[in-house]
Amino acid sequence: MRLLLLFSVALAQPVAVLQGLNFDEGDWVMVAVSLHNYNPHPLQQEIGTFKITDKTILKQMQQEWKGMPYYNDYCEHHYALKFYKNKKLIRTIKINLYCNYMTWGVFSYRFEPQWLLKFKSYFKRLPWSLIRYKNIEDLRTALKIIPRAPDVYLYEDYRIYQYDGFFMIGINYQPWYVNRDSLLRAVEEQVRFYSGSNRFLVKQ
Repeated sequence: MRLLLLFSVALAQPVAVLQGLNFDEGDWVMVAVSLHNYNPHPLQQEIGTFKITDKTILKQMQQEWKGMPYYNDYCEHHYALKFYKNKKLIRTIKINLYCNYMTWGVFSYRFEPQWLLKFKSYFKRLPWSLIRYKNIEDLRTALKIIPRAPDVYLYEDYRIYQYDGFFMIGINYQPWYVNRDSLLRAVEEQVRFYSGSNRFLVKQ
């Protein structure tokens, strides 16, 4: 038991959730979207949905946001932090302001609300709307126009609506330390090879 405990502690290291984002290239913005939560936080009413465009602040977040792995991630999220490069969604991190954790992909890490609130003077409030379409043709027509509108950021990667079907691939027996981005690129190369086309979108 002692050896197992020591081994587990040795593996637990803070994770920089914004690692791999090059804020020196392109136009970056972080949009914090207030989410529905059955246990809402007062800050959601106070600050709503907002954005940060100052690259200096984004770089500071990148250096400071390092959280230990967190496994009691049963709370709902209050905010989705969306990072866009040239208006293309690159990464989403969700945070809970009561249980104090953030979720990136399928993993969660400790997160203190003050890590975000210290930059409150840089928040620029944004309106947030849900738009529905009755059919895919109207949606695709709208997506030729909406993404080009100034100060409009789409919550999800809208490219999925440009394709008519999908299939799923399961890859087993990967080492625990596998690099997700490298694995994604490897899958893309395989799909490109067997399909003979670049007209596809791979999402983990």
